[in-house]
This record gives sequence, C-alpha cells and structure tokens, in this order.
Amino acid sequence: MITKAEKMAIEKINLQQIIGIGYNKFWNFKGDEVIIMGSKGSKKSKTIALRWMYLLKKYPKACLLAMRNTAVTIKDSIYADLKWACKKLKLDSEWDFIKSPFEATNKITGQKIFFRGLDDWQKIASITIDDPELVLCFSWFEEAFEIANIETYRNVKLSIRGKLPEGYFSQSVASLNPWSDQHFLVKMITTKLTPGENILLEKGKQQIVTEEEQEFEYQGEQVKQKVSQLLMITNYKINEFLDIKDYAKQENLKNNDYEAYKTAGLGMPGISKGLIFKNWKVENIDNSKLEMIRRGLDFGYSSDPSAFLQFSVDIKHKKIYVFDEFGATELDNEQLAIELNKRITKYALIKADSAEPKSIAELNKYGINAIPAQKGPDSLKHGIHWLQGFEIIVNPKCQGLIAEFGLYKWKLDKLGNPLDIPEDKNNHYIDALRYGSDDLYLAR
Repeated sequence: MITKAEKMAIEKINLQQIIGIGYNKFWNFKGDEVIIMGSKGSKKSKTIALRWMYLLKKYPKACLLAMRNTAVTIKDSIYADLKWACKKLKLDSEWDFIKSPFEATNKITGQKIFFRGLDDWQKIASITIDDPELVLCFSWFEEAFEIANIETYRNVKLSIRGKLPEGYFSQSVASLNPWSDQHFLVKMITTKLTPGENILLEKGKQQIVTEEEQEFEYQGEQVKQKVSQLLMITNYKINEFLDIKDYAKQENLKNNDYEAYKTAGLGMPGISKGLIFKNWKVENIDNSKLEMIRRGLDFGYSSDPSAFLQFSVDIKHKKIYVFDEFGATELDNEQLAIELNKRITKYALIKADSAEPKSIAELNKYGINAIPAQKGPDSLKHGIHWLQGFEIIVNPKCQGLIAEFGLYKWKLDKLGNPLDIPEDKNNHYIDALRYGSDDLYLAR
C-alpha cells in the first residue's frame, strides 16, 4: 500500500513535469506583487495560469480577478489559458467555465474566477462575491504592456484589497512583452534589475525580490503602502516544451537580426533610442463607427510574414485607427486570398506592395481587389514622416504591429546618433500601413 509520503512525492514529480523549469521562485513567492517581463515562448502565461489554478485549489476561499486591457481580447488569452491549466492539473471536473459572461465557478467550493477588461476599471471595484467566506485576493494583469496608464494599474490593485483568512495572502501578477523601455511596468523592473545580456543568454532569466514603500493617490487621498515585489525577466531558453522549429526560429533571428533578438528572443526591453514611432497607443476600437476603411498588404513568405492591416484615417483630428491585422508565413497567394476573404467584404480595395506585380495579379485571379501601392521618390521617408504626424490607436489584437512599433528604428551613426534612414527590418505591418495610406502622403 502506498504511503502518504510516497503519494506526495509522486504528486510533486508530476507537478514538476507539468510546470517545467525556470519559475521555482515565482511559484513559491507570497509577496504583494509580481511583474514578469518575458519574450515570446518564455511560457510565462502558461506558467502563471497553472499557478493560479494550483493556488485556488490550495486556498479554497480565494478568488481570482483575471484582466486584459480590453474585454474583447479575453476569450483567446486569459480565459483559454486558465481553462487549459485547469484541465492540465486535472481540475476540470471541479470548475465550470462559461462565456456569457466570462466567468468560472468551482462547483465544490463556490470560488470564482472573474474575467474583466480594463476599459472601465472603476466597475471592477463593484465586483461582489455572494459567499461571505470567500475573498478576492488574487489578480492577474495579462499582456500588461497594453495598459497605458499607471494609475489604472495601481487603482485596480487597491480596489481588490481586503481582510484575508488566516494563512492567506494577496497578490497581483502582471505579465508583459518588453516592446519598449518607456512603459511604466518595464521601468518598474529596470530601475531595480538591470537586464544582463550574458545572463539571459546563459540562464534564460533574471529575477530579484525587493521591498519598498509606494505612495500614490486613491479616491482623492494619499495612500502609503509597503510592497514586496518579485521582478523577473524570462525568455525561451527556460521553455523546454518548445518544438525544435521554435528554437530554430530564435537562432535564425539571433544570426540575422541580433538587435531584434535581444528583445523578441532574450526578453530585454526595446530600446527607445532611435525608435521611429512613439506616437501610438493600444486601445479597444469599435470599427463599426469608422468611415473610409483602408487596407494595406505587404507580401512575405518564409521568414517574413505576409502582413495585412485594416484601418481608418481621421484627417481632421490627426488620428489613425488600426482595428484588424492578419499575418502568416509560408502562404502561397491562393492561401493568402482565402485568409483575406475571411476578413473583408467583396470588392474591398487593398493596396499591396508594388514590387510584386505577379502576386497582385494572382490575388486578382482569386477574387481579391488588390492594386499596387504608389511609390514616388523618397516615398518610404515621406510615408514615415506623415505617419509620425498622427496619433495611432492600435487594437490590442494587432500584436504584429504593436511588436514592430517597439522595434522599428532609425539607423545610427558611429556615435550612436539616429540618422534619417530607417532600418529595413521589423517593418512588414508598418509597410502595410504606409501602402494603405499612399494617396494621402504622396498627394502632398
């Protein structure tokens, strides 16, 4: 007969197999705040989701608030990740996940997972739990790079504080990609933890635990609070669950574009010096209210994606609203046409890269109304400077464009000063944005 100690040992081994390496300190941390800045493939979101489901099992009076900047992005991110983690830990018989509204309920304990967008963060303070024995003590800000305002982040954290049962703890976790060193959460990490290129190359992570007193305004009053933090930088090197193709993509990026690899591969923050676009923000967009929809397409195939955008230009208020994106590699033109037809109305005009007339002709053959974008003298720089004169609002689901805005830079001279010459990389979605606007800046 198996002993209790043997059973615990088996459970521990199985849990380790599910979680993998690299996040041991995070898994056991009980401080107030965790901020994890990681590259793509660093398994941060999956690990966080697994940990939340594990903690909810361990603390049967605890509830979780899971958030994205906009509610429309919940279904395919935090909701899907937590449901996956529930099944992975064999807890799916205990939890009931529903989509209208997005919520999860433990059928045994009554615990809740609330899913909310930060579109109107004040409503989060009105969340109520019917059972007085339960407490909302855990919060997760996923894809937190989308949060533009530090006050939103701080006020939401304050709004879920409350008296805890004995032995419980309250904690917020923010996870994000490091697309710009100017984001407030990136700065919260880098002011205390200097990203080390060699460390991240060798170990795949950096981390530090700190304690500080934070002071800020909440509902008209100055609030002081001691906060213990776990700050982490992680990357794909601690993800043993990746396919060999994923590692190959990172090595290819490392060999061909090392500056981009430092951010997209190692998890180091995008450096603001030389960045071409700083006039953008992430925000939910209701495209049903937009007029004169524009569409741009940049062709790609193997390592570069075919990149497509739909957007609207508000000349009067100097704003551009990018509400839809599609990108994929290794699509022939027939496959590309199929994907485009899923997103556009019949005969919708698409302005595509004029350097590929054969591809444009093939798209026409497959029912896509594509025409070559105009390219006059210095049209690249004209397009960039014209775009810089607008506030560009990007839907959170347009992750390709968001990533490029954090990486697209001017070339630098020998002294490190930006030249008026853009680097020809990290610009596929940005090129699509230019192509779709060509008549506006070339007509000037």
